[in-house]
Amino acid sequence: GIEYLVVIGGDGSYRGANLLYKEHGIKVVGIPGTIDNDICGTDFTLGFDTCLNTILDAMSKIRDTATSHERTILIQVMGRRAGDLALHACIAGGGDGIMIPEMDNPIEMLALQLKERRKNGKLHDIVLVAEGVGNVLDIEEKLRGHINSEIRSVVLGHIQRGGTPSGFDRVLASRMAAKAVEVLSKGEVGRSYGWNWKKWNGNSYTWRNLLCWKKKEYWKRLWTSTFIIKIMRKWGRNGQRFRISKKRKKKKSN
Repeated sequence: GIEYLVVIGGDGSYRGANLLYKEHGIKVVGIPGTIDNDICGTDFTLGFDTCLNTILDAMSKIRDTATSHERTILIQVMGRRAGDLALHACIAGGGDGIMIPEMDNPIEMLALQLKERRKNGKLHDIVLVAEGVGNVLDIEEKLRGHINSEIRSVVLGHIQRGGTPSGFDRVLASRMAAKAVEVLSKGEVGRSYGWNWKKWNGNSYTWRNLLCWKKKEYWKRLWTSTFIIKIMRKWGRNGQRFRISKKRKKKKSN
């Protein structure tokens, strides 16, 4: 029979591993592997960096058309319910706008930010849209009613899910594999192991990944969210004033 099992995967794989451990007594250890980077208990999952580099390469090519034709181009990326791919791609690739599930970003806010760029002489835009926000074609249609700009949408699709692994992913995979063998030899099973700020993090609660999402445990420690908010304020100060003024009006009405 099976003595030890190392499961590499995301939410679905972890659920299956948990059943094998609880119902069949198989000694299981989980390693987070998904491009979405939506697993609790780890800063990065295997495949995330490789996918990120694929998006950055596409952004560089798309930017040529956006610049030459003075267009606003919406790039929809994967991520399921998480905005990590869009967030990191926006920072690393010099994006001009972002829409992710974790932030309050209505169409009006994005439109104000793009209008602010026009005032500053910027005639093109690259906007990253996480698939968890909604269909990018619907977003494009709504955005047309707010800005006077030629808009195009690009869905990168499954090209993000394959390719040659990045150096970072290869090293991370080697470290995680070594850790899995180490903990199995010690009998520390029925849990997953992630990498948190240069130290290993072994969690049994990670099997209940869906519950972690409901509690928002993962997003409490997403350091880049604070950073990106600062960037968005710099890009669209009018948009920020718009959001604040709405909240103030709401308080007065109460």
